[in-house]
Amino acid sequence: MSGAIIQHGVLQPGTEDYYKPYVVGEARLDVHYVDLETLTVKEKTASPIVVSGSNLLNVPAYSKLRVNDKEYGEVSGTVELEFDFSGSYPVVVRSPQHLDFTGTVVIP
Repeated sequence: MSGAIIQHGVLQPGTEDYYKPYVVGEARLDVHYVDLETLTVKEKTASPIVVSGSNLLNVPAYSKLRVNDKEYGEVSGTVELEFDFSGSYPVVVRSPQHLDFTGTVVIP
């Protein structure tokens, strides 16, 4: 199980946030995630996503899809994309535990 890093910074003693549970460690939002089982910061791995025609295969759980700069929310598994017109469509998939996938779906 894994979680996206949604906030980082230095906590000051005596503030309300100082007393909340946090995972402590050095991290960069674009290349790290939190393993929720061990509560440790880990490096993201390469995305397993493959484009096959108008489908995205091997999409990790809790991924967020963006096509042509429009967000489509959470997706996983095999994602079938449908388009009204021929053309090239830029696709970005963000997953908490993987590096961002950036690709293009070409519809003849």
